[in-house]
Amino acid sequence: RRTLPRRQHGLPRKPRESDGGRVEASRTQTPNLGKSSPKLMRMTPIIVFVPGFLRSERIHAALLADWRRDFEVVVWHLPGHLRPRAAKPGLRTMLTQLRHTAENVLAHRELIIVGESLGGLLGMILAVNGPSKNVRAVLALDPPLAVGKLWPIHQQLGDAWKANPGSTLLEDYGEPVFGHGKEGIVRCPDYTSVLSHRPACPVHVLAGDAPLWPQRECFEPPSLLDNDDRRLINEAPNYQLHVTTGGVGHEVLMEAPDQVRTLLQHLIRDLQALDEA
Repeated sequence: RRTLPRRQHGLPRKPRESDGGRVEASRTQTPNLGKSSPKLMRMTPIIVFVPGFLRSERIHAALLADWRRDFEVVVWHLPGHLRPRAAKPGLRTMLTQLRHTAENVLAHRELIIVGESLGGLLGMILAVNGPSKNVRAVLALDPPLAVGKLWPIHQQLGDAWKANPGSTLLEDYGEPVFGHGKEGIVRCPDYTSVLSHRPACPVHVLAGDAPLWPQRECFEPPSLLDNDDRRLINEAPNYQLHVTTGGVGHEVLMEAPDQVRTLLQHLIRDLQALDEA
């Protein structure tokens, strides 16, 4: 595995976004492309950034502005996040919509999917389910796999249901994706099976180094990938595991943005070297 140095001075933290039971309409029906930059040469892949559950480009505005100095970036929001809800909630619907974006809206360019948390899991599933030929790689940031054991998620969902019992986002994601409904845990989804299939493109997973266990009080959630998950990732074909340093937890993008940028730069340069070989 590759261990990355921790950033010394991070971007200011943004507050966690809550939908308050409302669904905001999408401001645009097509992705908003960042400005092209000559810094990374020629036709570098477009970065398709998929924020996690209850996240959006608003929370990551400063980070995305920084990325767009060097990369061309499209933000693909999960259904119900700054765009309309899906008629049928679930990962299958999200997978279909993401593939449509890759094969139609962005068919003219090569892509790297960078997914945060649930967005990273979605990218991993895309990579093993007939991904578009223009998807060159996936970078998953601390994705949830065996959801039943992820006590930080269930703590946060329990609190969220109490605070927003009428939330449409909780209805669409709580039970359908995480197995946590209004009354508590109703099932334990396990997405580790995605690792038993060889992805059609390289998949890089960046895990936080703050351990999931033991269960404890935390100011920030720890990594959602425990030692068993990391072993499975290390053993999976066409996967590469990277781990942060310095006590970074699940909020990899918020706590260690420089580490993500460094890994992304290496990934793009590796793809360019492969094309030129």
